[in-house]
Amino acid sequence: MISKIIFVWACLLIPILLFSQNIKTEPIVLHNADSLVGITDESGVIRTYYGNVRLQQGNVRLFCDIARHYIDLKKVVLKGNVLIIQDDMTLTSAEINYNGNIGLADSDKGVVIKDNRSTLIAPKGLYSFRTKDAEFFEDVTIEDDSVTIYADRVKYNRQTRNSFAYGNVYVIGKYTNVILTAENIEYYPLQNLTVAYGNTILFDIDSTLKERTVFRGSNDENDKIVFKDSLEVLYDTLTIACDTMESIRGDGIEVYYFKKNVEINKGNTYAKAYFALYDKMGDSIVLNQNPIIWYEDTQLFSDSTVIYLENRKLKMISALGNAFAGTLGDTIYEKRINQLLGNKIELVFYADSLRMIISYGEAKSLYFLSGEQGPEGVSRSSADTIIIDVIENKPKFIRWVKAIDGEYYPEHLVSNNPEQYYLPSFRRENNKPTKRILMQRKSFY
Repeated sequence: MISKIIFVWACLLIPILLFSQNIKTEPIVLHNADSLVGITDESGVIRTYYGNVRLQQGNVRLFCDIARHYIDLKKVVLKGNVLIIQDDMTLTSAEINYNGNIGLADSDKGVVIKDNRSTLIAPKGLYSFRTKDAEFFEDVTIEDDSVTIYADRVKYNRQTRNSFAYGNVYVIGKYTNVILTAENIEYYPLQNLTVAYGNTILFDIDSTLKERTVFRGSNDENDKIVFKDSLEVLYDTLTIACDTMESIRGDGIEVYYFKKNVEINKGNTYAKAYFALYDKMGDSIVLNQNPIIWYEDTQLFSDSTVIYLENRKLKMISALGNAFAGTLGDTIYEKRINQLLGNKIELVFYADSLRMIISYGEAKSLYFLSGEQGPEGVSRSSADTIIIDVIENKPKFIRWVKAIDGEYYPEHLVSNNPEQYYLPSFRRENNKPTKRILMQRKSFY
C-alpha cells in the first residue's frame, strides 16, 4: 500500500516539477512571529518561528503556531492550527510540509481544502498551489452544491472542478433520491456528467410513512382516524447494477445510461439486459439487447422492453418485438408453463400489482387447465389480440379478439410430455438477478 501511494504521489509530482521548471520561485517571506531561533547545518540556514507565525510566498499566505523554515531549500514545516490561503481557497491541517520550490503542500495529519464551490476532507493529502491539483487518500470526502462523494482516494482539480474517485466510491445527490456506488467514478460538474465503472449500482430510494388506523372508542368505519406513522418508514428502492454507467443531471433532466451486465430490481420485479436507459424525470426504463423481465412466476422476453412508472410505482411493462411470456402456474407441475406470445405484450399494473396481460398482433396462448381432480389437459389458441385478467397474480379470465382459432388436447395426451405442446417461441431463464443491498460506508458512522 505504501509503495502504491508513493507511486501515485510521484505521478502527481511529475507535471508539477515540469511546470515549475519554467517558473522563477519567489522567496518565502516572514511577516510575523512572536519569537525565532536560528541555526545552520549541512542543509543551510534553518529558522524556527514560534507564536502567531505568518509567512508568504507570492499569493500564498501561511499561518501556524510553529514553523521550521529551511531558508536555502525554500521549504517550511508548519505545525499547530495550520492555515494556508490562496485567493478564495483555504487549506487547514494540524501539520503541513510546504515546498516553496514547486508550490506543494502535503500532510498525513488530516487535511481540509475549502473554496466557494467545494470542500475536500481526508486524513492524508497533497495540493499544488500552481496547478490547482489535489490528491487525497484514506476515506476521502468531497462535497459541492450538488453531490457528496466518498472514496478511498480522490484526485481533484480546482480549476476544472473535475473529480476522479477510486475505491469503494459512494456518490450521494443533494437534489435527488439517487445514491451511486462503484469501484471508480469520474465527476464532471460543469458538464453535469458522471461516469461510473466497476461493480456500479444505482439506488433510487423511495420512502413513505406507514399508515395506521386508530378507532375512537368503536369499530365503526365512520369513527376511525387514519394517519401516517412517523416512527415506521417503508422503503421501496429501485436498484440498477451494471459494469459501466453514465449519467447526465441538470435542470429538468436526470438520465442514466447503463451498459453490460445490467440487472434491475424494484419490489417483486427483476430484469436483466445488456443496455438500459433510466429517464428518472420521464418515469421510464428502456431495456435493449436480450432483455428479460421477472415478475412473481412470470418471465417476459422481447427484442426491447420499456418499464413505465407512475408516482414511483409500476404502471406498465411493454415488451416490443418477438414478445413471449411464460408463467409457472403450479410449482408441483414445473413443466406446465402457461405461455403467451405476440408482436407486443403488455403487463399492466395497479398499486404495484399485476392486473392484466395483453398480447397484440399474431397473438398465441397456451394454457394448462386444472380442476379439483388435478390437471385437465391444455388449450392452445390464437387471435389478433389476447387479454388476460389477473387477480392475486393468477389468470382468471381470458378474452380473444378477432381471427380466433383454438384447439384442446385432453389430459391423457398431455400428461407424459407437456413440452410437446409448447409455443414455438418458448424461452425460460433460471439466472434471476439478485436483490442489491445498500451497505453503509465507514465514512457514514
